[in-house]
Amino acid sequence: MQTLLPSSRQAGTPNLAFLFLLVFSLLSVGLQAQTLVTGSVADEDGFSLIGVSVYPEGTVSSGTVTDLDGKFSLTVPAGEEYLIFSYTGYSKQRVAINNRTKLKILMKENAAQLQEVVVIAYGEAKAEDVIGAVDQVTAKEIENLQVNSFDQALAGQTAGLQVRTGSGRPDGGAEILLRGVSSTGDNAPLLVLDGVPFGNYNVQQNNLLSLINPNDIESISVIRDASGKALYGSRAANGLILITTKRGRTGKPTINFNLTSAYQTIPEYEKPNNLNATELAQFLGDRQRDIGVAEEDIDERFLNPERYGEGTDWYDLLTRTGQRQNADISIRGGTDKARYSLAFGYVRNQGVIKETDFNRYTMRATIDADITDWLSIGGIFAPSQTISNVAGTDPGTGQFQAYHAMQIARWADPTAPAYDDNGELTRSTLGSLLPFYQSNPLFLLENQQRTENNRRVQTQFTVKADIIPGLSIKNTTAANVIMQRGRRFRSSDILQGATLTPNLTPNDPQALSSASVGRSENLRLYNETMLNFNKKFGDHSVDALAGYITEYTQEIFLNAGGSRVVNEDFDIFNSGNIARFNPNDPTETRIFFSAGESESEQALISHVSRVQYNYKSKYYATANLRRDASSRFGPGLRAAYFPAGALAWRASNEPWFPKGIFSNLRFELSVGETGNNRIGNYQFQGNVGRANYVLGNVQADGFTITSLPNPLLKWETQRQIDLGVEMGFLQDRYKLEVTFYEGNTIDLLFSQRLPIYSGFGNIISNNGDILNRGVEFQLSAKPVVKDDFVWTVNANLSVNRTTVGRLGEDNTPIILTTAGNGTQVSRTFGNGPVGNYYGLNLLGLYTQEMLDDPSVPRYNNAVVGSPFYEDGDGDGRLEIAEDYVDLGNPFPDFNYGFNSFITYKDLGVRIVGYGEQGSLIYDLSREIELNTDGVFNVRDEVFDRFRPGDTDFSVRAPIITQNGEPSRRYRTPTSAGVYNGSFFRISNITLSYKLNRLFNNIDAIRGATASFAIQNVFVISPFYGNPEAGRNSGAFERNINYNTYPSVRSFTFGLNVNL
Repeated sequence: MQTLLPSSRQAGTPNLAFLFLLVFSLLSVGLQAQTLVTGSVADEDGFSLIGVSVYPEGTVSSGTVTDLDGKFSLTVPAGEEYLIFSYTGYSKQRVAINNRTKLKILMKENAAQLQEVVVIAYGEAKAEDVIGAVDQVTAKEIENLQVNSFDQALAGQTAGLQVRTGSGRPDGGAEILLRGVSSTGDNAPLLVLDGVPFGNYNVQQNNLLSLINPNDIESISVIRDASGKALYGSRAANGLILITTKRGRTGKPTINFNLTSAYQTIPEYEKPNNLNATELAQFLGDRQRDIGVAEEDIDERFLNPERYGEGTDWYDLLTRTGQRQNADISIRGGTDKARYSLAFGYVRNQGVIKETDFNRYTMRATIDADITDWLSIGGIFAPSQTISNVAGTDPGTGQFQAYHAMQIARWADPTAPAYDDNGELTRSTLGSLLPFYQSNPLFLLENQQRTENNRRVQTQFTVKADIIPGLSIKNTTAANVIMQRGRRFRSSDILQGATLTPNLTPNDPQALSSASVGRSENLRLYNETMLNFNKKFGDHSVDALAGYITEYTQEIFLNAGGSRVVNEDFDIFNSGNIARFNPNDPTETRIFFSAGESESEQALISHVSRVQYNYKSKYYATANLRRDASSRFGPGLRAAYFPAGALAWRASNEPWFPKGIFSNLRFELSVGETGNNRIGNYQFQGNVGRANYVLGNVQADGFTITSLPNPLLKWETQRQIDLGVEMGFLQDRYKLEVTFYEGNTIDLLFSQRLPIYSGFGNIISNNGDILNRGVEFQLSAKPVVKDDFVWTVNANLSVNRTTVGRLGEDNTPIILTTAGNGTQVSRTFGNGPVGNYYGLNLLGLYTQEMLDDPSVPRYNNAVVGSPFYEDGDGDGRLEIAEDYVDLGNPFPDFNYGFNSFITYKDLGVRIVGYGEQGSLIYDLSREIELNTDGVFNVRDEVFDRFRPGDTDFSVRAPIITQNGEPSRRYRTPTSAGVYNGSFFRISNITLSYKLNRLFNNIDAIRGATASFAIQNVFVISPFYGNPEAGRNSGAFERNINYNTYPSVRSFTFGLNVNL
């Protein structure tokens, strides 16, 4: 029997095929179980991160790292649901894959891992190695605050810094005080931009800081202690603020768009509580009844008040909903050899007061390049321009300032129509009830101009050479130019403002018109050469520098103006458009215009040196010395030396220190001297001006001395000592810094009053001293730190006391702030506090029993219900000027602030707040708005006045009499005008949401964030208005309220996109 069996080849073929199919199937299943995930990793600013570790949560060994463009590609095994992203200095991220094949990751900085670098005088240093009170505010902490000037964003951010924004003017700034008052002149801290002093800056009007785009700022360092600011010895007595702008970074170019749009409203507390037409008529009728007018003789205008209705709301007529649009675009990037940045910015802000606006145009370009291994260069070119229109909104300097539309809106007759029958604005506020009238405030705004045009160009070039390892030399040359131009025009249709009843049809209308122009140029040249040494010798670290600095400043001013404009359609000043004669008096041929130019120069030559020593991050020592020579002082007195030193001991790094609650404990001591030369140029020489002389019977022109010289002028010096302790708890999740300080200013540059017989008013001299003492608390905490939820809080509290010692040879007081009645509110005496309010201390109202008691002091014409006040000089008589007493100090007992930031996944919430306790406000505007003589509109407070037959004799508006004496004394500076100025303000709430998931599949978009912010959210204060308002910004005349441009509340929508 034959059995047929297949050959080995025939039998093996189907077995191999089966095996091949089986293996292929298994491979297919395995490949389908794996996922290829690609993506990119960047920081929160959109810059690519190189070398980020990326790996599946369960299989670390199969991970990868990002390339030079921050990109990665990774095959993820089956079953892996999460990827881990890890990078030094950044928080580790655990990201769910969720079947996605493309990811965009933004890494968040981890302050605990990151070696934080802070900007200090002439350099940078690790935060943990800096001795003294230095706080740094980063761009992320202020980026959503939506302010036109960065100084407004500093409120509440750091201890010791008082930032008050008293005006909502679109071009306005803030008043900055750092550790109180140390001088009788300018008390603003020295501001240094990219290593170069910025120069003087105004705080409320025409604010030059608005030329700096806040979105261009990388960080702001606030330096308060003696050693930290002593290296800027000249002009740093008031503290030091160092601003560093953004520059290019290594990596793929990143394009950033930042767009915001806001609308602005006036908070209710800013709106006046003056009477409407019905209420005013009722008050005026009752006023006549109070002074004894029989009912049948009451003025017919005041009867049936309801017929007037609400009347004209003049304040509402002037206001509107403001708008603000902001657009910024920047590109930043670079290689390992060169980094660059280019940024453009535009802001358009339409103010809440009609006819006011602000526009800003900025550009900033930077370049940093490594030419060789030892030579590098850098440069900045940054032009900017602001244009603002603020005509008619300036607070007045006297009681009847006509050009202040905000004040007119409060005192105007509400029965006067704003528009005539043809729908045209009326010229005046002449109505049915009040004898007083002024220009229609809206007509005033529309028929006068005040335009401020500021231009600034910052140019800077730096070259650095490494001589040997650890030793380098660096030269910085800068030229900054600020050009300002102001234009004014006033139409003849505007009423003459110097009287309460201007002539509606003047004989010479042209006499009321005016035009003027003012120009100024400020050129500042700066050159700095620094030799730097940085070396580690085992456990010893030494950082030293020595440098030579020169500064030159030239200022040129040109002003021209005239009245009697011939052709008012041509509203730019031109001498050919100014009348040469008076049409009412052809014999008068004088020229109705004037012009003048002035020029001044100053120079400063400085030598600086510093040595910093660190042993094992336990023992620290710093020694500084600066020598300044200023042209503002006479020969032989121009130079001064400003030494400083600091010691620190980090006890927590000692081997014996117990490891427990404290993760850091460091003690610090610093002492030093700083200087001040903020006086006018040529004061030691005196000035000469034009004067007229009579020779025989002929008047001749000549010159005479207008200010006396003082060849003994020298540097004002502040000697300061700081003692501090720095504590960290729970691995530095909680940090607390406490600093005690004392600063004593000697050789105070003081404008001393001269005897009348000298023929001169004042002379600048070194004759006085001021003492500052205080304590500061700075807390930073992370109460919650989880993968998806982080809460960070920074809080601060400061206490400062300022005492004036001597003020001149005879302790002549500084008396400031002339009120409407010719009295002075703010007074500073030797051996006392700064800027106390003085006035009559009201004790109540006279009763009949008091008038019958001969032992009770009184004044003529006092009646029941008249104001009764303290006999200040104790002579038994009540006179106004002689009985002034101290009514309190405007400065707070303490001020505080906080910044809270919460992130939950892609959502962020930031809340910023600040406040002060124990401050006082003097309300100067009440002297007009509580005038019950029947010539102004008044506040509704008058309805609570004392009336015949009342039995409440507490302090309140007094009785109205025929002679008006009670009202006059009540309007005089009194304790009734002093208010508690304590407040708590939530200045900003910002909600932000990262939109990365939305654009995950769009490679061109690296990241995007949408935001909504409210600025000036609310304020809690016993004061009825804005507790930060103030007509004056000087430290010696603080918190004087006189109806400034109202603060605003902003609602802002923003979109930030990185490409």
